[in-house]
Amino acid sequence: MKISDETKSSIVKDYQSGIGYKDIYKKYHVAYRIAHKILEDCGIKSRPKGNPTSCVEPERLEKIKNQYLQEDLTLKEIGKQHGVSRQAIEQILSKHGIPKRVYNGLLAIQINEEPPIVEAYKNGASIRNIANKLDVNPDVIRRIILKNNMVIRPARIISPSHYKYLVRDYLRGCFTTEIAEKYGVCQSSVINILKKNNVKLRRLKKISIDAYPKIMTLKQSGKTPEQIAEIYNISSQTVRAILNRVNQGYLTSCQQRSC
Repeated sequence: MKISDETKSSIVKDYQSGIGYKDIYKKYHVAYRIAHKILEDCGIKSRPKGNPTSCVEPERLEKIKNQYLQEDLTLKEIGKQHGVSRQAIEQILSKHGIPKRVYNGLLAIQINEEPPIVEAYKNGASIRNIANKLDVNPDVIRRIILKNNMVIRPARIISPSHYKYLVRDYLRGCFTTEIAEKYGVCQSSVINILKKNNVKLRRLKKISIDAYPKIMTLKQSGKTPEQIAEIYNISSQTVRAILNRVNQGYLTSCQQRSC
């Protein structure tokens, strides 16, 4: 595949801004050796592997500080933008004496959002279902429940005598997320039960780039990655990867190249 000078220039610019080879591959579909050769031809040395905190340029450090302190991005979000892990960003902040934000242990959930969460759990909603609706980690919901002096209900286990009903629902066309919500278990439990009963899971299909804007619109309308995955018959991991690509400007770069 021939790479245009414009794409090469963009790769160099992204790498110099702190983006790693992995994210360059996701954005431009260029293999490591090709990206390395492009940088080498431009006289740019690769950053040392294994310790991204030891070679932070002043401009990049300032950007990380602003993203963390001013823009209020999470460590994970900052790490994605710079092509490093959440732990690496945490080490960078600690090394340069930048104090960590205090979230009262609740991360993305505001104090005024706690009562509806507690009420939903009292009314029988599962931790995972609440977390999916709010698009947060289930551990966040679990901590809120414990903070409000409530006892965590034991995980629900479906009796083998009920497997046939779950299988019947799936064969009738129900999505695994719908079945999980109906029986009060997680999606992975539903999939495991189907496999135990030798049910052939519906094949996941490939998604064209034309569907990316629609997927982004669904996410902005409040749909969770799991719900979007069921609509398009793809995995939730694929949905998250697509959302990350769109957020990183992958769609725009593809449209520019097609022009």
